[in-house]
Amino acid sequence: MLENFIQDLIRKQRPYYLLQGNPIKGIDNQYWLVFKHCDADKLLKTVVKFLGIGGKQATYRILRIDPKSARVFDYIPIKDGNVPSTPLLRISNLNVIQKFLHEESVTTEKALLSGSFLEIKGRLRRFNLPEQLDKYNAFIGSALERTQIYRRSTAYFDSGVLKLYPCFVTLGRGKVEIRVS
Repeated sequence: MLENFIQDLIRKQRPYYLLQGNPIKGIDNQYWLVFKHCDADKLLKTVVKFLGIGGKQATYRILRIDPKSARVFDYIPIKDGNVPSTPLLRISNLNVIQKFLHEESVTTEKALLSGSFLEIKGRLRRFNLPEQLDKYNAFIGSALERTQIYRRSTAYFDSGVLKLYPCFVTLGRGKVEIRVS
């Protein structure tokens, strides 16, 4: 899903901006895309920019994808051509990287929300069981539909309790890997 979204972003930047290298996965699961304007290396553009004639297009455009919040951040370098290096984008903290960049815009992308836990209403809810068992089953059922791996520790309860909840019975029939430790 994320790979398809990244490819769509790359297509949207064309023909004006071209991807430089590959998408970069940074710390905290942030993805970075560095684009360079297609006319950046042309002498005429340099002369026109120096004279201040015409629209000012940024030479570089950097996009940051935050899958946790389903947002895309659009940056341009503060100093023209001063783009953070690939190792810096890969291993540095966001605060360090943002010293080089000016944030142009932030958008929430519905494509990143679809099929994720962010789409579920009532996240981080607490339920009083057994009084709210129906609400619990509805919530857990919607979360488990999006789950690929379900991990459960049985240190403090018997795993037989999972049979009491119908959502866990249907979980075993899907393409979900269940790990009980």
